Amino acid sequence: MGRNAAALNTKRGEQADDYAARLRPVLIELQAEGITSVRRTAEALNERGVPTITGGQWHPTTVQRVLERLNSQVAQ
Repeated sequence: MGRNAAALNTKRGEQADDYAARLRPVLIELQAEGITSVRRTAEALNERGVPTITGGQWHPTTVQRVLERLNSQVAQ
């Protein structure tokens, strides 16, 4: 990645933070519907056609990473 690696990592981190923040209302809605496991959340996001940040399908690990990112945003 060379000398631009730090800047690129910072930019990607900011993009991931922004995406997670935009996804927060959907996750809150799913929790209100009683969907609390990461596996079921991934299924619900796929059923609703919500793409991941890269446009792909949701997996439990992807949901877990977004939740961790949101929790770290709250902790800051």
